[in-house]
Amino acid sequence: MENYQTNLLILAHEETDMARFLKDYAQMDKTRAGKMMASVSKVLAYTAHQRLALRPPLIRLNNEIETFRHRAVTDTLSTVKRMETARTEYRGSILWLKDASTQLDPEKQLEKFRRVQSQVKQTKGEYDRLKNDVIEKIDLLTASRCNMYSYALAT
Repeated sequence: MENYQTNLLILAHEETDMARFLKDYAQMDKTRAGKMMASVSKVLAYTAHQRLALRPPLIRLNNEIETFRHRAVTDTLSTVKRMETARTEYRGSILWLKDASTQLDPEKQLEKFRRVQSQVKQTKGEYDRLKNDVIEKIDLLTASRCNMYSYALAT
């Protein structure tokens, strides 16, 4: 983006210089070619002005995108990572439940089995909560990105 901004400024400066050059020579040349040079110099000056007017909205859009990327995307990424950790814990607790159920001794191991069942329910609840958070954040991220671009294009 920085290179684009720099090249935009350089191009606008070159167009302005070319417009001045053509204007100066158009004043000396009173033929039809002089009139054409004057017209082209006006057009070049106008395009240079428009190119420079393009710069502030581009800078603002770039800043908004960077802010969006650093805040919203980073927040969503951390939620996804927490959800993946919860999923791993849930899968581990299911394997633990499977192992406890195969080694079930009704008199001695029933309390352990219930504890494992409780752990599975707890990790499942945490996983489901984080999964819903991730879905909501991704939907919100998509909508806010669309709104950001829509607002940037409207102004």
